[in-house]
Amino acid sequence: MFPATLEITAQPSQRHHFRYLSEGFRAPLQASELRLETTEPFQSPVQIVCQLVQEYEGHDGYFVSPNTLQYIGIAPNSEVGGKTRKRKKPDLNFNFEPVRKWMTTIDSTGMNFTFKLADYCIAKTKHTDIKENVEKLKESITPELVQLPPDDVITQKFGKDVTVYLAFTAFTVKDGNRWKICETVFSNGILNASESVSIIRCFNEKLSFEGEDVSLLLSDVKRDYQIKLCNEEGNWESAIIKPNTTFKKLKTNSILAYKVPKYDGPNSSIETAVPCKLMLYDGDEILDETKVSFVRYATTVSDGKCSGNAPIQVDSEIEPSTKVEVTSIEILPPLFSHDSNNNPSIGDQPI
Repeated sequence: MFPATLEITAQPSQRHHFRYLSEGFRAPLQASELRLETTEPFQSPVQIVCQLVQEYEGHDGYFVSPNTLQYIGIAPNSEVGGKTRKRKKPDLNFNFEPVRKWMTTIDSTGMNFTFKLADYCIAKTKHTDIKENVEKLKESITPELVQLPPDDVITQKFGKDVTVYLAFTAFTVKDGNRWKICETVFSNGILNASESVSIIRCFNEKLSFEGEDVSLLLSDVKRDYQIKLCNEEGNWESAIIKPNTTFKKLKTNSILAYKVPKYDGPNSSIETAVPCKLMLYDGDEILDETKVSFVRYATTVSDGKCSGNAPIQVDSEIEPSTKVEVTSIEILPPLFSHDSNNNPSIGDQPI
């Protein structure tokens, strides 16, 4: 049983562009903030150790990542100790050691501590960099920390779509020795991607009240982003909707498809359009949004029959005695369809 509890109170960015050292660094990760509460006062200083870790296919749990955390200095015009300082030029050598910093007490009890990790970027390494430095990586990993995977795992080639995590462990330090005082905690995942995802096109902005498929062309599909819909008044919203991952060919074209449920909110019984907002999510984070509407499609009235595909209007000038016979109801087609064998296709092309 550890005498302290460590909590992440502010998470890092969920998306961050990992850069090679030769590319230089831009904006740092969004700062991570932590709070440590102890069951008894600590007279010794408390050290926080931060590691960059990831999951590996075929291995359970977290292991040290081949990518590295790089300090890029103080932000321009930031104040430190009452003085304005410019950002320091980043070190052009890989930092293969965990980040070690001191936590700050926030009261006189010696039982509450805080820490903020700021001004760090993630550097992307090549497998040749790791092969040359794997022994250096091993030197700094003590038994209390997250461990390295086998050499043949960490030195393999990795793709661009990597997700890493920050692992934080707290220690007390006295006479050159340190003792682990809490469980290691892990941040949310940090995906190697640009910091914004946008909806380039919504292929079906007018949705049937009964629900139907909607497809989105996105700036990237590195994750299975979710959607949620809500009406303009804010008194109805759908559950979070996950994409249909069976359409592999759609995803290779940066398209994700979703099954939108039936609209059962206010005004669902009237024959008109209900404006809504479609929001794109990555976990709890809203990435982008676009306007859609739930509509009923019918046909124009002519000689007691309907033809065409005009939306039904509640104020249409139809005599009470007019008998309206609906011969067809046509909904805007989704991006993809199914053939006679129920195989999905885009136009005439199978998926």
